[in-house]
Amino acid sequence: FRNPCLSLEERVTNLLSLLTDAEKVSLLTERQPAISRLGISAFSTYTEGIHGLGWAASEPAILSTQFPQASGLGETWDTNVLTQAFAQVGNEARVYFKKYNGTHSSLAIRCPVVDLTRDPRAGRAEESLGEDPYLVGELAKALVRGLQGSNPLALQAAATMKHFFVYNQEQNRGNLNVVVDDRNLREYYLVPFYETIVNAHGQSFMTSYNAVNGVPAACSPVIKSVVIGEWGFDGMICTDAGAMQATYQSYKYFPSLEAAAAGVVKAGTAVMLSGNAAAMQQAYTDGLLTTADMDAALAGNFRMRFRLGEFDPPAQMPYSTVDGNSTPWTSDSAKALARLVTQKSIVLLKNDGNLLPLNKSTLKSLAVIGPNADVDISDWYGGKPPYTVTARAGITAAVGTGVTVQYALDNTGGAAVNIATGADAAIVVVGNNPTCGNTTFGSCTGGYDSKESVDRTYIDLKPEQLTLIQAVYAANKRTIVVDVSSFMQAITWVQDNVPAIVH
Repeated sequence: FRNPCLSLEERVTNLLSLLTDAEKVSLLTERQPAISRLGISAFSTYTEGIHGLGWAASEPAILSTQFPQASGLGETWDTNVLTQAFAQVGNEARVYFKKYNGTHSSLAIRCPVVDLTRDPRAGRAEESLGEDPYLVGELAKALVRGLQGSNPLALQAAATMKHFFVYNQEQNRGNLNVVVDDRNLREYYLVPFYETIVNAHGQSFMTSYNAVNGVPAACSPVIKSVVIGEWGFDGMICTDAGAMQATYQSYKYFPSLEAAAAGVVKAGTAVMLSGNAAAMQQAYTDGLLTTADMDAALAGNFRMRFRLGEFDPPAQMPYSTVDGNSTPWTSDSAKALARLVTQKSIVLLKNDGNLLPLNKSTLKSLAVIGPNADVDISDWYGGKPPYTVTARAGITAAVGTGVTVQYALDNTGGAAVNIATGADAAIVVVGNNPTCGNTTFGSCTGGYDSKESVDRTYIDLKPEQLTLIQAVYAANKRTIVVDVSSFMQAITWVQDNVPAIVH
């Protein structure tokens, strides 16, 4: 299997033949152990990359270039810039893979999310590139090509598209049956998966928590009939965290946890996120899971690892010279790229009277106001940025020393109105909090914020933010509202009254 002159299938078949069944059972997990006797390194799939590397298999935390959330990437409408951005992500993944020898940061990166935001209340709207299947398909293809690279000898990294499939609701997601007809399925929900798998050769995908037409997605026959059978997909398939267990515990689709473990593998899945290793072993012991079942699923996992160059001679592997101690996220080019992508993501929603752009040569004072004006909030899947620039800091730097910039968090004691009165312009920065103000999974109050596991109740701006904007506008008609939000929001009064609005 280490002979690069043999075909991929010959190498995969040989490797599988050398593994014991016990070793195969141990590889059906997101953190795959080393097989020392064959010189096979440990391999993790535990790295997020939705808008820059984030999360990893263990401490220490990793720094990485961070781009706008996926909803902002979608607003670029720019395939070239997404390819550039995710080429950077793939390069940084290679650095960490070399630094930690595959044990800390993966080359199988969990991105892009190609779920379509059909309902704006969906808690994971911030992770989606949009609602239109054509747009999302085109952008996702560009992203995958950037991440995986164009070197014919080896992939730079491997994209894991998620979540397959018809996934657009967080409430009750682990016990939700979505009914969809074949036309909606093929002309809407499957389009971005088709584009990334067939046309961009994405190497992996993750199944979703919900059931589709009565069958949990983790064991859906659509995996084999459409994705493998029609599209020819031959890479790695993984569940979402705990989804294998849910097929039995929540859906009661299988009679036991052991049967669920076997059933998910038989459906084509080789990697169980937060999988139950004991149940998998028992499924094999009881004869529910056979060697052939494991070989069929693990073959896709190993095809991906072969394409990453893991088993090739270092002299023939184009990424073997990557310096594991380099810090590309600190480079001027990475900073410029993060700035470019961010600029591309900004959308001008309204500009009555050509209020924007402001001319700093004619300004003497600015009021910068609002809950999102002087913070840079990471989201649930965001990585650790090497630096941050808040709106207040950026505005202050842009206008220079000749312009007085005053700041108010809110209008407590009339603070916002006081600095807005008499200023040449007032910039009010509002929006959502992508962690709902805390890091507890599934915890989110008020109904105006959302995140994974929590849908929104309301799509409007928060009432206190609207009240703040109204007070500032009453004091200064040259008010600019900047909505820094990771999903779509209803801004009815604002769009009818405020002269300039930026998302």
